[in-house]
Amino acid sequence: MSQDQANPRYLLNLYISGTSPRSTAALLNIQSICDCELKGQVELLVVDIHDHPELLSEERILAIPTLIKRLPPPLRRIIGDLGDKQRLLLSLDLQPIQGGGDLPVSNSDPPSESKLIEELRQQLAELQDALQAIRSGAVDAVVAGQELDGNFLYSSITSDKPYRLIVEAMGEGAATLSPSGKILYANQQLARLLHCERESLIGRAVSDLVSASQRPQLERLGAIGAGQTTRAALELVRTDGSCVAVLASMSSLVIKEADGALLRCLITADLTQIQLAQKELTESEQSFRMLALNAQDGILILDWSSGRITLANPYISRLLGREPADLVGKQLWEIGSFLDKDRAIRMFTELQDKGYVRYEDLPLHSANGALKEVEFVSNAYLVGEQRVIQCNIRDISERRAAERRSQAYQQETLRSLQDMVAALVSLSESRDPYTAGHQARVAALAQAIAEEMGLDNHQIEGIRISALVHDIGKFSIPSEILTKPTPLKQEEQALLRTHVQAGAAVLLPIHFPWPVAEAVLHHHERLNGSGYPQGLKGEAISLEGRILGVADTIEAMATHRPYRFSKGIEAALATIEAGKGSSYDPAVVEACLRLFRQQGYQLPGLEPLRLGPAATG
Repeated sequence: MSQDQANPRYLLNLYISGTSPRSTAALLNIQSICDCELKGQVELLVVDIHDHPELLSEERILAIPTLIKRLPPPLRRIIGDLGDKQRLLLSLDLQPIQGGGDLPVSNSDPPSESKLIEELRQQLAELQDALQAIRSGAVDAVVAGQELDGNFLYSSITSDKPYRLIVEAMGEGAATLSPSGKILYANQQLARLLHCERESLIGRAVSDLVSASQRPQLERLGAIGAGQTTRAALELVRTDGSCVAVLASMSSLVIKEADGALLRCLITADLTQIQLAQKELTESEQSFRMLALNAQDGILILDWSSGRITLANPYISRLLGREPADLVGKQLWEIGSFLDKDRAIRMFTELQDKGYVRYEDLPLHSANGALKEVEFVSNAYLVGEQRVIQCNIRDISERRAAERRSQAYQQETLRSLQDMVAALVSLSESRDPYTAGHQARVAALAQAIAEEMGLDNHQIEGIRISALVHDIGKFSIPSEILTKPTPLKQEEQALLRTHVQAGAAVLLPIHFPWPVAEAVLHHHERLNGSGYPQGLKGEAISLEGRILGVADTIEAMATHRPYRFSKGIEAALATIEAGKGSSYDPAVVEACLRLFRQQGYQLPGLEPLRLGPAATG
């Protein structure tokens, strides 16, 4: 908006649709009239309906562009082709002034008809003008209806709305300039850059935005023909008098709807922000280079499309025994360090597809023939607008050697424990010939049950070892009780039961990787609390103890004892089935029943036992 005096004789409101062709032509034409025929006597307010849609209903706007003459009276609306200067002069009751004489104006006396009739006639004339403009295609937008909130909708005919959205979303300031250098349109970013309201920029000369010393530079920017673009640094002056350095770009285009007028588009980018971004980028690159040069991992930077190495840090050079110059420029699989070239190519293809790969089994050969075990981690990312690949290569040869030594030690320790268990079992069974092989058979069955239940290998091995020594405590029981051919007396039974605590006490100091002592202590406990030595119930009994309890019951009933003959496998299975959920864990019982009845399991070292009605007790 421009205001040349406190009390202008003409007050005009122009309603436009952004920088669409007819709106631009209308603004150029009206600006020209304001600068020539109405110079010093007019106030022009330009309203963009994209910014102020609520004014459509308030001002009864029927189509865009529309010019409303508020002063001098009567109020008049001019709709349609506002690029026709002669039509505008006639509509405003003006005649071109020759030689700068006084400005003739229309008679402002009201007509003789009543005010109501005159208003109706004027509305009818406006409707006819709008209809004619729409039919002739001389408008940019037509008011189509009304929403619930009272704001009118409009349908664009030659709307620039998509382009306007892009311009408003730009990070740079943007303005459209008339041939004389007046600002026809400015985006919000330019207003923020200059610390002013966007409306205050419309109609201003672009030369007002620069200092006097910068105007020759601005003129050189504007001295371009149609379709040309030029760039230069400028210093813009803000409303508070401060200056801001910008990188300015000027381009031009011809508007056919404005009689071929040459418009210019000005784009301004804050140089301070550009320089700050460049500084941050430079510092970031320097920081990365320092990290890469001093990293204790090998780092290779590859070109995204070709896989050629663009940077190799000192550590990777030492690791491979090759100078950086021998690596840079080569594709990853050409450096001679990968044992499997085809696999390296497949890895690069996978990296391009997924953006990330990680390998721990990718051995490399150094220049002296030494084999290096490495961890290879690679990912892709953007550096500015360029996509690159970073490969981090860590030498894990010592770690792998330590892992192998640790595994060997663990295996040797396990063998020692197994040998110790075997010795204890042999010692225990030497005192009780009737139970010779009992612990081995319990161990085999307990292992099979654990496997049927889907336990992991580590837990299964712990259950097997526990079963092998579950009766180790019988060394504390007199041999005459262990081998007595008649039923034991009550006090003898009580003494026999102490073998559980005795076995747990022997095993507890040994550092097994499993709860062996606890399993041994629990293998005579029962879910309902009827077991011994502690009378534990339910989940208080370890799973290992519950499995051993079922396996021990089956083996004991299916084999001979000094005081009785075998009761048979069918009787043993019936016993645990009857006690399922009360004495024995249901899941353990079901697994055991499946083994014998569905999979034909047999206790090792025994004659094959027949199941079903033919089985003998």
